[in-house]
Amino acid sequence: MSVTDDDAADALTQAQAMLSGPVTVTYEDKTWEFSAVQIAPWIAFRAVPADGATGTPDAAVDASGTDASSSAPASGGFATERKVLEAYIDAEKASETVMPKVGTAGRPAVNATFKVGGGSVTIVPSQDGVGPDIDALALEMTRVLTSGGERVVELRTHRVEPEITTADAENMGIVERISTYSTKYDPGNRPRVSNIHTLADAIDGTLVAPGATFSFNETVGPRTAEKGYQEAPAIVNGKLVPQLGGGICQFGTTIFNTVFESGLPIVERKNHSFYISSYPKGRDATLSWGGPDFKFKNDTEHWILIATAYSNSSVTVSLYGTDPGYEVTAEAGPWTDVRAHPVKEVQDPELEVGMRHIEDSGIDGRTIVVKRFVRKNGVLVREDSFKSVYRPKEQVVRVGTKVVPSTEPTATVQ
Repeated sequence: MSVTDDDAADALTQAQAMLSGPVTVTYEDKTWEFSAVQIAPWIAFRAVPADGATGTPDAAVDASGTDASSSAPASGGFATERKVLEAYIDAEKASETVMPKVGTAGRPAVNATFKVGGGSVTIVPSQDGVGPDIDALALEMTRVLTSGGERVVELRTHRVEPEITTADAENMGIVERISTYSTKYDPGNRPRVSNIHTLADAIDGTLVAPGATFSFNETVGPRTAEKGYQEAPAIVNGKLVPQLGGGICQFGTTIFNTVFESGLPIVERKNHSFYISSYPKGRDATLSWGGPDFKFKNDTEHWILIATAYSNSSVTVSLYGTDPGYEVTAEAGPWTDVRAHPVKEVQDPELEVGMRHIEDSGIDGRTIVVKRFVRKNGVLVREDSFKSVYRPKEQVVRVGTKVVPSTEPTATVQ
């Protein structure tokens, strides 16, 4: 390749022209202006064939004088091809600055989704979008910015295909409900109910690929006020305390039992620190950002859809896909290592002497093992043991210390 000093000088002149002022991009009634400082990183240089260059390889001649062009060239191969250097707008570099501004031009593509109800599932078709054609924009910018004319470029658009097309959805194998589970809760604790609903919305529609492992924490992320989570009672170090996102373990227990009933492999699960009688024995699950997670693996050959539904007093989690045909039975063992809960007495000057008020109920510590047997066509394919060790929960009792004056009449001395 050969590029002369004059060619290089021409390319520099082109670059200087590009930087001689701002450029305006238009689309319908919208305009965006980009300064010379913003344009500068977009400029790149490339060597292109000069007009009339052919790039035809030399004919190789062997020692006998016979044409041997099919063999390795004896003199180095190709004739020197004259090339010139040109400045141009690099589409990839320009995109980093342009797309955040013009990305709203057109309309976004809409992925195919799944609609569930009554145990059945249907596909909501995808829709193509229209988005900025950055390659065409860069090409037009290169022409306009070096022509010496008006520095205005009209943004062109092209079809944008959704990430999940209708055909993609049809090939995922999400055709039926595999398992479902519901838990109930007190509708009176509004912050807790709100957290459960926020979490259910965050999980609803999650897709798990064949062979992939679902992680609750990775899917949902931190539970923050910006996401709509509120402070509600949560178990921390064996005690109920107000915490942002309190109540999410209700959802954790629900999805754990949904997967439990499906027969799919459960990769990670941890029980609550103390026993909660409203959940099935040994079949609860606690969750915490940066702490306990819940994970399961999709060991089927098709995708799995996680769908949620809720009311003011219950939440339901369902798995949809192609039923792997697992038959699930469970066996809860006896309670073992039962440990009496401690009692803490707190003096209360507002209560009369002799009165006692339980401020926080205690719960005995205990241990249980739940076994799950997963069969297919009558053959055992998986046996799991879920051991739950619950700590004793302290009972807090307020004891009265208030002395009440006697109301009996005092004897009169004559």
